[in-house]
Amino acid sequence: MKYKYQSLKDKIKEKGYILEYIAKELGISPVTLNSKIKGTCPFKLPELYKLVDVLDLKKEEILNIFFEK
Repeated sequence: MKYKYQSLKDKIKEKGYILEYIAKELGISPVTLNSKIKGTCPFKLPELYKLVDVLDLKKEEILNIFFEK
């Protein structure tokens, strides 16, 4: 799956979270989260669902970050 890594990082920062908090919420290490954000390791579907929930992403935001137009 291709997605906009910088947009995801920007959204995390915009919401006022740090990567360590997001990693804890996803049940993964900060190093693993960083790899997933960089695209070197894919997100698992349950992680994506949790990420959408934690960041309170709206439909348009999900489409903009996770789907190529």
